Amino acid sequence: KLDIKEVVSTLLTFEIFALNETFVYSDTLVYSRFSEYDVYVARAVKLSQHGRHSGGVLVFVRKTLFDLVRKIEIKYDHMIVLEIDKMLFGTTKSVFLVCLYVHPSDSKYWRQSQYGFGLEILEQCLMDLFERYEDFSVIVCGDLNARTGCENAVLDDDDEWRDEWRPYDKTNVDNYVFKRNSDDRELSIFGRELVNICNSFDCVIANGLCRFGFDDSLTFVSSTGG
Repeated sequence: KLDIKEVVSTLLTFEIFALNETFVYSDTLVYSRFSEYDVYVARAVKLSQHGRHSGGVLVFVRKTLFDLVRKIEIKYDHMIVLEIDKMLFGTTKSVFLVCLYVHPSDSKYWRQSQYGFGLEILEQCLMDLFERYEDFSVIVCGDLNARTGCENAVLDDDDEWRDEWRPYDKTNVDNYVFKRNSDDRELSIFGRELVNICNSFDCVIANGLCRFGFDDSLTFVSSTGG
């Protein structure tokens, strides 16, 4: 799709963007249309002798942000983690941006995976980050092959930042700020894993939070998904 002019034009409007399931297996590709960006590569891998490479992640960061973005070294496939300085977002903490691709539940990839099955890889990565660093926020994005229906995390009422995200009547359950909507009502195995991870790490799923402008329409659904 990077050969489509309209797609490229849209991507160039962003300071940071990620592409998932890229099938890119080289660290040295030159992206002439994105010369104003630094490119971070998590290489695709070949699952058999035949066929194309599988997975892969690319993250593009505009070069003017060089001093505000740092790559974090990790051991996991199909994943890129960047530390974004708090000055960029105007937040009180740095933000760790975790971009990843998770193979479908029936993929051959899991036969050779060293780091568990499904969203266990994301969970292990987050645990590693919390062991190595202190006082940061997390944004997870990518293709997780996780169908979450309308589920979301249930956070404790005593979370220090919770009231800042609840501008509605606290006594009305219908105004629960993290209530999601989705055209896809199915909850898959990987979807349940994702919700459990969000509960464990005090995260919420943004897709379908219509009150905050996040779309609730389908992105992609396949029988081979999570």
